[in-house]
Amino acid sequence: MESPPLPYVCPETHLPLVRLESSLLDALRARLEARTLRHPNGDPVTAPFDGGLLRSDGAIIYPERDGIPHLLAEEAIAMPEDLRPQMS
Repeated sequence: MESPPLPYVCPETHLPLVRLESSLLDALRARLEARTLRHPNGDPVTAPFDGGLLRSDGAIIYPERDGIPHLLAEEAIAMPEDLRPQMS
């Protein structure tokens, strides 16, 4: 079941953001530990996160730390192609 839209939008595209599902979050954390998770500019993601908001096109994640969304373009995480969910 999809979660209802949140009152957040991407700061760059203004597309809506949805909360990451726990199974996807676990997969992303594994990539973080393996140091294969990247920012859109190609730099590795090094800061841990405890949640995230997924842009409605499935391409970008904004991390949450201590329950606070970090909606900064510099902190955006590129969603790996093989994990990208089908978005409607």
